[in-house]
Amino acid sequence: MQSDPIKTIIIEDEPSASQNLINLLMLNTPEVEVIKVVENVADGIEAIVGLRPYLVLLDIQLGSQTSFELLEKVAHLNFQIIFITAYNQYALEAFRFSAIDYLLKPINPIRLKEAIQKASDRLSAEKKSSMLDVLIDNLSLGSRPKKIVLSTADMVHVVELSTIIKCQSSVNYTIFYLTDGKELIISRTLKEFDEQLSGNGFFRVHRSWLINEEHIIGYDKREGGYVVMSDKTKLPVSSMKRDELMKLIKHK
Repeated sequence: MQSDPIKTIIIEDEPSASQNLINLLMLNTPEVEVIKVVENVADGIEAIVGLRPYLVLLDIQLGSQTSFELLEKVAHLNFQIIFITAYNQYALEAFRFSAIDYLLKPINPIRLKEAIQKASDRLSAEKKSSMLDVLIDNLSLGSRPKKIVLSTADMVHVVELSTIIKCQSSVNYTIFYLTDGKELIISRTLKEFDEQLSGNGFFRVHRSWLINEEHIIGYDKREGGYVVMSDKTKLPVSSMKRDELMKLIKHK
């Protein structure tokens, strides 16, 4: 956590919601300094350009406009974003895949504190741009997300889900194996990615492996059974998952 105050702008078209957010910030995140509260896109652009905040908390729907229209005008500036949203479950899934944080109304104080902590730990225009691109792409698809943002130690990667062959657990890290031969080491657990990716074309076959269903090419029944992937690797299948995997293969 940085020692300097986190200069923050709130962009919210409901005054009561803005005041509630300010009260929560004062009680739970004293490191946040709210320097401006505005209610619409035009005032939001002016505030961001003039005050150069570290963090912007913004509602998605701002009257007849959206916060995406605002962000297009200030994309050249470097600040962190936390969306405030009452969006449905599909849209929330798009947020998770983009790695941009969001607060679901009514705002949970614990989630607020966690989101502020994450914002204070990162600041990268390139990263922000990648996250927004993925979020907007996934929101516009109307079906399953197609991309995910993965951050390694030295780079932010925008990855097509179709290019992920498998994910391997490595203590508190997850290794992504891609179709181009790259391996990305991400400092998040496989359990987290299992919760995120299962239901989006991925299947947890073993405590150590999460696989892309589109890259399954067969099942080897020998020696207890292995799932064969498109990169010719054979991965173990837990006894609890074997029947479910066989149903999946037959259905495909």
